[in-house]
This record gives sequence, C-alpha cells and structure tokens, in this order.
Amino acid sequence: MVSNIEVAKAILYYSGTNGKPLSKLALMKLVYYCQGYYLGAFNKPMFQEPICAWKLGPVCPNLYQEYPTGDAYIAPPPNDTFFSELSLSVIDVVKFVVDKFTDITPYQLVAKTHTESPWLNHVNPTDNKWDNKEITHDELQAFFQDEIKNMYDQQFAKILDRVDQQAKTIELPATVKGKDAFKAWIFEQAQVL
Repeated sequence: MVSNIEVAKAILYYSGTNGKPLSKLALMKLVYYCQGYYLGAFNKPMFQEPICAWKLGPVCPNLYQEYPTGDAYIAPPPNDTFFSELSLSVIDVVKFVVDKFTDITPYQLVAKTHTESPWLNHVNPTDNKWDNKEITHDELQAFFQDEIKNMYDQQFAKILDRVDQQAKTIELPATVKGKDAFKAWIFEQAQVL
C-alpha cells in the first residue's frame, strides 16, 4: 500500500506532464476520487490516511498541511522515479482520475463532492454544517461501487480488464442471460476477489 502523499505526487506529475497544473483544492479532490475508485474497483484502500468531510468537501488533513495554501498551482515533482514504487493498478486509477476530472475547475469539483453521499453523510440536514469527521472506507466503497456499476468508460474498463487478467479464469454460469444479469454477476464476482 502507498501513502496518500505518493498518490498526490503521482497525480501532480501525471497532470503536469499533460499540461494541466493543479491547485491545492483540486489536488485534495483528486486524491479523494483516487481512493474512492480504487476502493470501488479493488475492495481495498489505495492508502490508509484518513479523508475527512470538511467545508469544501473531502480532504486528507495530512495533505492539506503538506502543500501550500491558496489557489496557486502546485509544482509537479521534477521526475517520475517514485512511480517505480506504485503498482500498475494505482497508476491506472491515478491516470483515470486525472483524465476524467482535470478539465473541471476546483470549485466545480467541490460542488460535485457536495452532491455525493460520502460527504453528504457528514452534513447535518438541519443546519447544513459538516462534521469534519473521517469518511470511512465503507462509505467510499459503497458509493464508488455504485458509480462504477453505472458508468461506462473505456479507460476504466481497461483497468477492470487488467484485474480480470490477473485473476483466475471464472466460468460464466448458464443462468446468466442478458447484459444486466451479466453486469450484476461481474460485480458479485468482484466482491469475491
């Protein structure tokens, strides 16, 4: 398992090499999405550091302290030597998240996270105040498994294909007929792996 600081470096490096510099606010959201999609796809966390429900959405407190404050762009790491310590599945999810979300402004990312259950679970509906508490892996996993089930994305399909190639061959039961039944069966199998 990697640290969220390594994930942040990978996000900054990949985004920077694609000409998409990131602010601290955007970085916080992309780290959240990496953890969420990883949990949704692999049923285990990418990193152990907590993500908390703060005013501007999900934030890793240690990353918040690590990077400068403000809307200025964060310089990407000067080289990619740290990539050798990341698994292919971590790199794939980082690339997927960066490609999917870096054309969205930081405040649009905030607005998006404010509509998602992992953050909403930590907002008091009476006064609309957030609780600053940790968003659990279970909350993230439940939400992002649904997100994955409901999306069709070529890049993410390749990530799941790679997982399938690494897993044992599984025979399709004769009772599985049709696209929806197949999709449901695939996600049941992913829970087992």
